[in-house]
Amino acid sequence: FYYNTATNKVLSTRYQHSMILIPMEIQLYPIHLRLCISFLIISTLAVDAFVVRFGTYSQTFGKFESSLRQYEVNEVGRSVLNLSATSLITTEADVLARNQGFLSEVSYVQRMDTKKKFEEVGPKNVSEVNKDNHTEYDFDVDKEGFGSIVMEEGVARINNVLSERNSKAMVQYVDNLLIDTINVVEDGIFPETSLFGNVFGKENRWDLLLPIEASQVVVDCLCEVLHEESPISTAIESILGKDAELYELSTMISDPGSQTQPLHPDIMYQDTLHPLLTCFIALQDIDSEMGPTLFMKKSAEEAYHEDLHNRHLDIDAKGLIATSYNELGTLDTGDCSMYSAMTLHCGSANKSDKRRRLFYFSFINKALFQEEGGRNFVSIRPEIRERNLSLGDIQEMIETWRAED
Repeated sequence: FYYNTATNKVLSTRYQHSMILIPMEIQLYPIHLRLCISFLIISTLAVDAFVVRFGTYSQTFGKFESSLRQYEVNEVGRSVLNLSATSLITTEADVLARNQGFLSEVSYVQRMDTKKKFEEVGPKNVSEVNKDNHTEYDFDVDKEGFGSIVMEEGVARINNVLSERNSKAMVQYVDNLLIDTINVVEDGIFPETSLFGNVFGKENRWDLLLPIEASQVVVDCLCEVLHEESPISTAIESILGKDAELYELSTMISDPGSQTQPLHPDIMYQDTLHPLLTCFIALQDIDSEMGPTLFMKKSAEEAYHEDLHNRHLDIDAKGLIATSYNELGTLDTGDCSMYSAMTLHCGSANKSDKRRRLFYFSFINKALFQEEGGRNFVSIRPEIRERNLSLGDIQEMIETWRAED
């Protein structure tokens, strides 16, 4: 429960397992019902306080499950992330029934054609027109054209961004780091929130936050995927600008038995250029049984977000989501899915006997990002977040690292 004492309102109720968000205003109910709800609120807050203070952990047969739950509420008393991500209550069958295949890399010719469409209607050079806010897509920077595909589709596949050597090194590093991190959290040495992100469907699924300089493996991977001329860097810069800030740096780990997540965007819709981009990079081949990310193309639009909310109110409502197709992000080792945080997506169930690992990071244009529609949980270590590293900063660091080698 989120309770506002100034207005005597229960703002929302979140059930972790069913992923349902129910707004209520208790002042509309009779006095005896309000007293009952108040008692429930006090009881729940007491239990919450105990859990937050004395979070307990269990590790059974290699499965780590946390009872520590921390939720944040913005100034209008609403958990924005929960609302945006859980409004669609759906089943795996409902999602996969409209799957039309697999996300593929758009050919160079098609990318250039898509880029040309934006060139014909956009300013000649956005970098010169608006250096401060970067409010338009800059086609001059987007040398490989992947930024134009994100602009058009909301998601783009970019092949071969990370070598097999660095992918294998990251797999070994992440698997060892996960064990070590579970142990230090379980022993109370570090709080869970400083080392793990808040991921939907926690059972058999972890959002493991990464360091930078403390790991040569992470440094090597960043050098390969974010150097100045990489297709990822040029795509990010074309949409977010050179001053885009590192917003997340983590690994998504999905073990056998992890279930399908609710279909969701990472941020609420806002009527601007995409303010936040995320890159998922496969650290091993991901087939359709390993829980690949499912993307609903062209869904980073207000109509899709409104329809998502409508389906929260009426699960049987017919609309864009009920009739739109989606694609599975099956990737080969080192391939990347880059998507707008407003694009609807979800992790599918891992039905295989293999672990799925994604190295991922996000960049944000803070000049455009609307906080009231933003995320309350950010997957980045606190000490890295405090550095406010821009894309340009990281590219300068990469040059220094390479020079030292």
